[in-house]
Amino acid sequence: LYVGGGFIQTGDGTVTGLNSIARYDTDASTWNPLTDDGLFGNVAALTVSGSDLFVGGSFTQTATGSLTELGNIAYYDTIGGTWESLNNKGLDFLVFALAVSGDNLFVGGAFSETGDSGVKDLNKIARYNIVQKKWNALPNKGLDDTVYTLAMSGSDLYVGGKFTKTGDGTTHTDLGYIARYNLISDTWYVLPKQGLNHYVSSL
Repeated sequence: LYVGGGFIQTGDGTVTGLNSIARYDTDASTWNPLTDDGLFGNVAALTVSGSDLFVGGSFTQTATGSLTELGNIAYYDTIGGTWESLNNKGLDFLVFALAVSGDNLFVGGAFSETGDSGVKDLNKIARYNIVQKKWNALPNKGLDDTVYTLAMSGSDLYVGGKFTKTGDGTTHTDLGYIARYNLISDTWYVLPKQGLNHYVSSL
C-alpha cells in the first residue's frame, strides 16, 4: 500500500525518511521508506500503471536531492526502486489528481504548461502518453480553473474542480465545476442542469 501526504515519519518516530510518501507492507505490517527518502514537498495524488507508481503534488525533487527538476510529478519504479522524471521537467505548478487509461496518464491541478514551457495551453488538465513520453493539451485549451479530482469510466474521463468553462473561455461556459471528456471523440461535454453550484473535490 503506497501512502502520500505531508508526513515525514511514523507517528511514534521509529521509522523516518518517509518524506511525503511511504510503502506499507500489508503482510508484514511494516512501514518502509522509498528510495532517496521520498520527496521534498507534499504528495496529493497517486495512481499506478503496471509496475510504475505515478505521483503528483507540490514537489520539485527527491528528499535527498539526487533527482531534481521533477516539476510536481514523477514516477517510481516499484520493481527497480528508482525515481524517474517525466519529460519537459514536469509541470509548472501543483498537481492534485491523476488517472490512467491505457497508455494515457491524465493529470489535473493548477498548472498551465510544462516545467520547461515547451508545451503550453495545458490549463489545469493534461494528457501524458506513457509510452511516447509526450505531453498533450486537451481540446479548447483545457479548463479555466483548478482541477481537484479525476475518475475514469470506460472511454469517459470525469473531471471535477473549481472551473466553470473551458480554457478558451468560449466553447463551454456552463460546465458548473464538473465535466465529461470523451477520449474517443476528443471532446468536452456538459453534464445536465449545468453541473453543480459549487466546487467538486472528489469523484
